[in-house]
Amino acid sequence: MNSIISVRKNYDSSRALRIRKNVNKKILRPKINIKKQVYKSLELKGQEKILDVGCGFGDILEYIHEKRPGCKLYGIDTSRAMIAETRGIKAIFKVADAQKLPFKQSTFDIVIAKHMLYHVANIKVALNEMHKVLKPKGRLVITLNGVPDKTQSQIEYYRKMIGKIIGSRLIPTSARINTENYDTFIDNAKFRKIKEIKFYTYGNIKNSGLLLDYLSSFKEFFMPIPKDEDWRKALNEIKNNIDKQIQTKGSVRITRKSGLFILEKIGG
Repeated sequence: MNSIISVRKNYDSSRALRIRKNVNKKILRPKINIKKQVYKSLELKGQEKILDVGCGFGDILEYIHEKRPGCKLYGIDTSRAMIAETRGIKAIFKVADAQKLPFKQSTFDIVIAKHMLYHVANIKVALNEMHKVLKPKGRLVITLNGVPDKTQSQIEYYRKMIGKIIGSRLIPTSARINTENYDTFIDNAKFRKIKEIKFYTYGNIKNSGLLLDYLSSFKEFFMPIPKDEDWRKALNEIKNNIDKQIQTKGSVRITRKSGLFILEKIGG
């Protein structure tokens, strides 16, 4: 539970999340826009009632509104700072926990859980809550990362190296639920899987600054959270290591796997 609280501090503002999104956009190919992929998979008619759980700064709801302004959009997040950044987006936002959704049973046609389930203390409770607020035959859309040790190998290598330097434990968020084990959390009496898409992207980094920016955004993913001085020292050591690898091999190879899963609610 303490590790979940620590990671949530990373989302006290959108800064770290935006850094990761921007770096991924710059280095990973083929370009995969998760917002577009989620929107495309929904095949919206334009009148659906949609809830985004762990909505962050509301980017996916903003995208849906641009495409289907007739949809009724809602977003919840535990971060007040994130919710504060949703101003101007045509949706209703609330500060709330995925494990206790503030909506009545059978309220939504669609619930979205985009790259957020691994930050929830009790994943099965959150999934039960999503099932509860969905209408019969409503759809749950989940996106997740791949297994850390099998994808993003260089990212994981450097994050673990940082942990050794600062003497902190790396919180294994994506190891909790990922593209390979997510179905073990799904109650087959409550959901039926109707679509599964997995994406593979790659990047060759020739500039240590980009990779360092990405790694610097994970400070709160370590327990205990490192002191600023120790963090700067670790990043400097990592930069030297990355620079040597680029000088020797020409680049640092990054791989990433992610997945999109659509489930249909069974029962009332």
